[in-house]
Amino acid sequence: MVKIVASLMVVLAVGIFAIQIFHRKGTSESGTRLMVFCAAGIQKPAVAIAHQYLEEYGVEVQLQFGGTGTLLSQVQISNQGDLFIAADDSAVQSARDSGAVVEVIPLARQYPVMAVASGNPKGVATLHDLLREDIRVAVGNPEATSIGKATKRGLGDEWAALAGKVAVMKPTVTEIAADLKVGAVDVAVIWNSTIPQFKGLEAIRIPEFDAETDNVSVTVLTASKQPAEALKFARYLAAPEKGQSVFKAMGFETISNAKGRLTHRPNETEGDVALSN
Repeated sequence: MVKIVASLMVVLAVGIFAIQIFHRKGTSESGTRLMVFCAAGIQKPAVAIAHQYLEEYGVEVQLQFGGTGTLLSQVQISNQGDLFIAADDSAVQSARDSGAVVEVIPLARQYPVMAVASGNPKGVATLHDLLREDIRVAVGNPEATSIGKATKRGLGDEWAALAGKVAVMKPTVTEIAADLKVGAVDVAVIWNSTIPQFKGLEAIRIPEFDAETDNVSVTVLTASKQPAEALKFARYLAAPEKGQSVFKAMGFETISNAKGRLTHRPNETEGDVALSN
């Protein structure tokens, strides 16, 4: 119980204080800056693509990282920002339902796996191994992170038992993987796409988690004051020879044929609508 309360406090702290923003030294050539709320598990490709985009177009992309659930709350409450890169479809739907999103473009697919140290020293093979007394487990907080929600769904009736014995429950998938990397736990339930980002880890794939495949998507926010620029970067993320090539190189299953366009919102004037392809 203490661990869960502590984790929730961390989530609150992340949402209010622990904002990580990517800045390139100096100002962007065009003077344009985009603010992007980005799921922590997408940090490495997002940073690489942001650098690439700045070099090509002179547009600075500011990236704020956190758990998808935490960022969703910020998106819905703050009424700020240009884009939101979410790690699951339910967060995107919630953003749609609240009117925070005007456009969605899928970028990649991912599914949960049981991650272990290379060689699988504890012989983890099935979902039930997570409940073994000799296994220390790290999972995501389902209130803060997409991987936590997927883990909870995958475990079904076993979730309560696992939540009562986990060694750590963290607000981002990268923190969970880091705990496994340093040996603080024996198993971490993370996205398959997170494995290539941490050396020395391997994935145990099980059918219960295969069913929890989710999409990574970029959304253009209703709050954006520069929707045409935001959509341009969203399309760049989805372009096969641009953002998609970076995602693929970093181990993500890409969706290279994704396209999108801005549509009319209620009470919009014609001048407020960005043109589609």
